[in-house]
Amino acid sequence: MKIIAKMICWALLASLPALAWGGDSSVVEQKAAYLVPTAPELAAFSLFTNVLVKIHQGAAGPIKFEYSLPLELTGVENKIEYSGEPDAVGKMVAYGHNGQATCEVKGALAKCEMIYKDLIFDHGAREAILLWLAAGDANALAARTAVAEHFEEMVTTNPSPFVGFGLRPTRIVHLPDAGSEPHGVLQLIY
Repeated sequence: MKIIAKMICWALLASLPALAWGGDSSVVEQKAAYLVPTAPELAAFSLFTNVLVKIHQGAAGPIKFEYSLPLELTGVENKIEYSGEPDAVGKMVAYGHNGQATCEVKGALAKCEMIYKDLIFDHGAREAILLWLAAGDANALAARTAVAEHFEEMVTTNPSPFVGFGLRPTRIVHLPDAGSEPHGVLQLIY
């Protein structure tokens, strides 16, 4: 049975006033939990609590958010940056060098569905990280490896069709077999 994988990130925001519309541009750094939904037997190994999200948002204009994917998934740092401007109804399409995000903005950045491309994977480094985390437990190693491989397969078999320069789109290219399923969801919980 094929699992349609999505990633959900939760960021617990302690101070919403800094993100409220109507103020000057602000930068908030917030710890987040990153969840890669998988088969139920892998759930204990698909939650990452070591993600820091930095959000730049002002009274008007673009919103930029950035974070690094967990090393357990890629083996090497992949800094993800998206930027976009919300429309009048609170929807935003954000773009970055590593793909695109479709977001909801309800006063502050609320939820985004990401589609990645051009991520860097270092299998040797990832294996070393997963071996260290498993601490000799063969079952834990197998489960962590399955989560990481599932993430990589999703990103490499269905990359973002966005071809851009900087953080603004230059053209959209429709790739064969490029579906609309997101690779992940960034959920900020207030």
